[in-house]
Amino acid sequence: MNEFWAGVVSSVVVSAAFSLLGWVASPSARLRVRRMLLKSMNAEIVERFETQRSAAAEIAARLAGAQEVRILAGRGNELQRDTFRALWAQADRKELKILLPDPESSGPGTWIDDHQQEALAYDGGQGDRMIEENIRSNVQYVRNRVARLERAEVRLYDLPIVARLIITEKWAFITPYSDRRHGADSPCVMVKSGNPVYELAERMFAQFQKASRVP
Repeated sequence: MNEFWAGVVSSVVVSAAFSLLGWVASPSARLRVRRMLLKSMNAEIVERFETQRSAAAEIAARLAGAQEVRILAGRGNELQRDTFRALWAQADRKELKILLPDPESSGPGTWIDDHQQEALAYDGGQGDRMIEENIRSNVQYVRNRVARLERAEVRLYDLPIVARLIITEKWAFITPYSDRRHGADSPCVMVKSGNPVYELAERMFAQFQKASRVP
């Protein structure tokens, strides 16, 4: 009976603590406090970022400390930006696998064209095969980056462009793509290994990899 009431009191205290998080002014402070509370309950940590863009600093930090990195991207533009600077600086010490759409599988009726038409619905500047050209540029950039790396691999997939995945041995960042906004403006979820959503991300990456080709 005492254990029952101890559990009830603990749940009430934790609930109250989460309510008080709203009074913490700094978003980073709220994030730290929330993680401490979750850890105290032995809970699997799940974080939700309002946009993929707002997750950039957290992604960069997790990539810097990772030994294994798997990336499934829709275009790969961010691979040339600050989020991945630390990754490229340490790439020779990591096992790295990157999947990008196959720019050779483009044109009317293809998955790249499908993605292009979705983009046109929310951004009128996305016409004239712009996504295809973005992908070609990013594929070449990544190939240049990994050319002398022994444990790096780039492959191209011809499948629906539905999400961005960044997976390390400890964490996964998942951005489901929408037909109403850019990926950078879409919510991003961070999950810890052992979480079923982490396992889903791993399985999705593995299936895309199986259906991909070496450029």
